[in-house]
Amino acid sequence: MFKTIGKIGAFVYCAAIVAVSVIFTIRDANRNLKHEAVIEAGSQIRIQDFFESCPDDARFVTDVSGIDTNEPAIYQLKVFYDEAFEKDVVLKIEDHTAPKGIALPKSIYTTWKAPEAADCVGYLYDLSGIAKIEFEEEPVFKEGGDYNVPVLVTDVYGNTATIDVPFTVIDRRLR
Repeated sequence: MFKTIGKIGAFVYCAAIVAVSVIFTIRDANRNLKHEAVIEAGSQIRIQDFFESCPDDARFVTDVSGIDTNEPAIYQLKVFYDEAFEKDVVLKIEDHTAPKGIALPKSIYTTWKAPEAADCVGYLYDLSGIAKIEFEEEPVFKEGGDYNVPVLVTDVYGNTATIDVPFTVIDRRLR
């Protein structure tokens, strides 16, 4: 075949094969890269989050050691991989986790006003902070008995947890 097309033709043919091979390698390497990764606040930043299948030599070019993952934010980073590629990527740190806490059981009389919602839950924790504590519906007790009263605890990013607070209600009129 090379006798027919000559030395220049053979060179062009080989150069074309190398060029196509390089183009497919670059395309495949870019296809493997995720240009954006989202992690939950409080999580660890991992290079693997930026790849479908993480290359062995993948690493951050940008120093990520100073990033506080407890704070939702967006960062522009640079990664290196496949012995040749250095690309810009975006890291999004988001908070999708609802607050945690426990119910503080209450005992009241039917003639008493219900305590504030914030007094019915305790040991509250959330990375982003608690924004609001409220009853799902303001409790009104007309009869004695045992009730579960839902208290909604919402963080600053709108994530809400429902904590059912046990109420023992005593009907004072029966005495």
